[in-house]
Amino acid sequence: DIIKLNEIHKNYLLFPKELGSWFELLSILSLQLKTINVLVDEIEFFTTSSPANCAALIISGQPFPLVYRQQNSGPQEINVQLIFGPLTSIHYPIKVKAVPVGESMHVRRTRKKQTKTLNDVNTTTTKSKPSNSAKQLEGDLEEITVNSSDSCLFKINFPHSNDRCPLNLNFKSTITMTINNRTQQIDIESEPTETFYVICHQNQFEVSEKELLSHAVFKKPTLSHSAPWNHFANCLQRQFLRITKQKSNAQTVRGLGMLDFNYFQKRFFENQSEITLPLIEQFWVWYGSCVHVFRYSLPIAELWSNGLFFSFATREFIEGLLNAYGEIGSFIIRFSESRAGQYSISYISTHKDNRKIIDHFLATKENTSMRLPEFLRDKTKLKKIGQAIFKEDGHFSKIEFIEKEKALKPFYTKTVRAKNTKTQFNHFYQKDASALEM
Repeated sequence: DIIKLNEIHKNYLLFPKELGSWFELLSILSLQLKTINVLVDEIEFFTTSSPANCAALIISGQPFPLVYRQQNSGPQEINVQLIFGPLTSIHYPIKVKAVPVGESMHVRRTRKKQTKTLNDVNTTTTKSKPSNSAKQLEGDLEEITVNSSDSCLFKINFPHSNDRCPLNLNFKSTITMTINNRTQQIDIESEPTETFYVICHQNQFEVSEKELLSHAVFKKPTLSHSAPWNHFANCLQRQFLRITKQKSNAQTVRGLGMLDFNYFQKRFFENQSEITLPLIEQFWVWYGSCVHVFRYSLPIAELWSNGLFFSFATREFIEGLLNAYGEIGSFIIRFSESRAGQYSISYISTHKDNRKIIDHFLATKENTSMRLPEFLRDKTKLKKIGQAIFKEDGHFSKIEFIEKEKALKPFYTKTVRAKNTKTQFNHFYQKDASALEM
């Protein structure tokens, strides 16, 4: 069944709720498989009397994959559960320790400095190795007690960044158990968590997310590896939901839709059915800046979730929607095609001779995204904003133009007064004259 699930992930494009059900079912089946393995070990112990690992640690809940902001993201909660056979008695309490797999650059630099110091001293009287004094984890030790339902909750902080080095966590314990009147002590270890990165600055976010995506698609990325388009798209969808802080099992969720995937596949992957690492690198040059906007520029993710920030689409497609369904003052917000991480406001205006025309403004994420609703509020030419409506299967349904004030009022920043907004934002926008492609 697990093999069949993995084949579904590779061969079918899954949208948010389907993807949530897929991961939930995979977790259930994986837990059942590990439980069966423990029961088999217990049966073998009774039939062969040879020592067996009749217990195991499993990770039943984790926030990874994740790009964690050092000291600013708060503790990460990880549930660890002990499973064992019905004929096995466990001696409590059990100490469980979280162990990082992979090495942070902080630790690596500390080791190099200590090694260099020892080499410079050039002493032959000691054989001690350089100690690793940098602590990578805080909250890395927990106990499973007789009253804890055989589980424990870790709340782990990461005090140091790992500077583009991927990390995983393993959970280890030495337990004493009695089976068939025979007591033995065994070492048990969980499988590693999914990959994560610890960063110290948001400038490291894009490259870390790119590495996470590559690991999700290829496990161990190499230039020669390739993956089916649907598998890549599902990995991209999961990443997008996490970055925009949406849950796939939520009642209302807006992930990437068919319009977005078709745009990506045509523009960046030449409609290829197999995706390689170099193609992902090329795609990320543009898309990574958009991801950065969703993560750090409020309220862009919220506008997207409510359909007020349009899909990834060409300028021609947007102009077609405005011509077909808009009126004077109707406008649509979208990402610029030529300026990565910036976004355009396309709107219907009138020419000097009263002809209806479509005009465009280019905005930079550094200067406008935090106050975009206020900027739009004070633009009298912009009257109705386009709200994208999508079907549950991810296909674009229609666009509705609704009153700007009604749509954007929930996103206004209360501390910013309307009378100051126009002066504050006008110089951040440049008119799209002729040659500049949005």
